[in-house]
Amino acid sequence: MRTTAILVLGAMLAALVGCGAGQARLANDLKATGLAYHEYHDEHKQGPPGWDELIQYAEESNNFPDAIRHVKEAGYELTWKVKFADLKEPMADTVLGKPTKAGPTLWMDGSVR
Repeated sequence: MRTTAILVLGAMLAALVGCGAGQARLANDLKATGLAYHEYHDEHKQGPPGWDELIQYAEESNNFPDAIRHVKEAGYELTWKVKFADLKEPMADTVLGKPTKAGPTLWMDGSVR
């Protein structure tokens, strides 16, 4: 009986740790997406028009294209073609990307909360 309880608790703990690792990866991938978005903006004076252009830019600049694909596949919606100079709110208060379901949000300043 104790062995079964220990195995069940171990399986539950492993599942929890796995969920934490998945969330940590998503948070890191969101940050990489924000960084690529900012770098694209620096070169083009506005944000990319869509996922395809952001991923292509990331591939060409070796800037974590797999992380950006992961964010796209996770169902995130980004704000496209943003000109930072036109923002009316501080970057820390402006959403760049949000999940279609539950999950962390990517802010225009590159933070993930």
